[in-house]
Amino acid sequence: MPLNWTRSNSKLEVEKGALLLLCLLLLASWLFRIVLKDIQTVRPLKLTPQNPYQSITLGHRVDINEADLEGLMAVPKMTEKMAQRILSFRELHGKIKDEASLREALGNRYRDRLPHVMAHISFGKE
Repeated sequence: MPLNWTRSNSKLEVEKGALLLLCLLLLASWLFRIVLKDIQTVRPLKLTPQNPYQSITLGHRVDINEADLEGLMAVPKMTEKMAQRILSFRELHGKIKDEASLREALGNRYRDRLPHVMAHISFGKE
């Protein structure tokens, strides 16, 4: 028997329509629950950087005691001359331990760039 959407005074017709509507609502809520469950189980991607530039882009800090010239050059506001000074300081004096030793390695000429550089570097594993 096809559904008849015309006005009907029959109690049986109204009950069938209400039952059908209730079934549709239950089915919709069940499907919606399944979709929400699938959305909640999606895990975010863990991106691993392939090079120092990607590392900086992902918000990681560059270890100033482990990085090579390319790794140091990935740090924003870091010039090639600054990176070379850091590498030569590491060869002569060993690891750079804190901001004071970094300031000593770079000299007074780069003092205006130091706060920008500090935001993107670390001094090794703590």
